[in-house]
Amino acid sequence: MALRCIELPEGINLYTDGNKYFKVESVDLKQGCPGCGRPDCDWECDISQVLFSDCKDSVERETMNEEHCHRLQWNAAVDGVESLILSLAVAGVNFEDAKIQDAVQTTMCSIANNYGVV
Repeated sequence: MALRCIELPEGINLYTDGNKYFKVESVDLKQGCPGCGRPDCDWECDISQVLFSDCKDSVERETMNEEHCHRLQWNAAVDGVESLILSLAVAGVNFEDAKIQDAVQTTMCSIANNYGVV
């Protein structure tokens, strides 16, 4: 099955076979754990456990907690956008349309503004 890639703004790619198969991938959009690099890590890896336990004081620990929560919220927002793109693709939306491309760009910029991501 030969897949065609439709490149969307912000490194999101929509793959299709032209029929009913769709796949969405984001390229380097999700933020990885500072310990292991996995976007889905929730303080599970040994390295992040060590990083957290090495915090010198409560302010450093609180900052690390905030960054962790922020990363998980950002990644959840990206997952939501990917799910919406996939749903719209299955419904027949043309992602090569400039207005749709602009909408994806605006959505990602809005999410980035909300989470302070540059």
